[in-house]
Amino acid sequence: MHPNPILPILISILGAGSVLLLAWELLPSRDPLLERIRKIRSASDRVSGEHFDQLNRFEALIVGEKPSDLTRRMSEAGWYDLTPRGYAVRGGAWIGGGAIVGFALYVMGHGQGMYPLIAMLLPVVCWRMPKIGLDRAIKTRKAAISRAIPDFIDLLSTTVEAGLALSAAMVQTTEATTGPLREELETTMTEIRLGRNRNDALKAMAERINEPEISRLIQTLTQADRMGGNVSEILRGLANDARNARWMKAEEIGAQLPVRMLIPMALFMLPALYLIIFGPAAAQILLQQSGQ
Repeated sequence: MHPNPILPILISILGAGSVLLLAWELLPSRDPLLERIRKIRSASDRVSGEHFDQLNRFEALIVGEKPSDLTRRMSEAGWYDLTPRGYAVRGGAWIGGGAIVGFALYVMGHGQGMYPLIAMLLPVVCWRMPKIGLDRAIKTRKAAISRAIPDFIDLLSTTVEAGLALSAAMVQTTEATTGPLREELETTMTEIRLGRNRNDALKAMAERINEPEISRLIQTLTQADRMGGNVSEILRGLANDARNARWMKAEEIGAQLPVRMLIPMALFMLPALYLIIFGPAAAQILLQQSGQ
């Protein structure tokens, strides 16, 4: 049985297209200053409409979600260097790579058995890979920010109690913070130095992160600043609330462990236990039967 001569041509076309899409995504910016301005604008205003115009119908089909939702989710993941068009290019490259592997398996299997089904399903699976990567990046980043929030609030409260103003205390606290939270704070401090109102910059940071603890912190700080409340006491209370919330979440995860252990126990521990208990008896019975 001779393979279809069209399949190698299709594989070559898809391979060349995937390489071109990846090369287009990795091309550097021509003007570093304009690229820096674009990053600051995308970090400070995630609802800008200029990104939405970059997605045509074909790109929206590859992305699989609305442009507004995609822009918001990329901000939550911290992917400020990636535009919606670049995300669509990445998705197209994954689809092309999956199609190449699928066609190669189809040709190797001569179109028999499960190979046609695998060739059809593999591009669909690869189409979901960028979304899976984005979801994992969002989850990992939010978990890191959530872990850093109580220490950040404690340090901010200590510096305010030491006599520093809130803006100066935020600068000192930002230098002592690590991880994604520091990146967001540095972006916010940069916006404030460029002339943006502090409350507006903090609200923009809360919108980018989209984490309830950060939103509650920013809302409390802006209200205390506007109404003239005691910021140090408010920060101390927020730090205690954040630690209690983290402790309750840890207890919730601990309570779920017995349920999560059922499947590993059923698959790995119980068969080994049954083998240890009943294995010698079964071997003795088999030996007796063979001796008879």
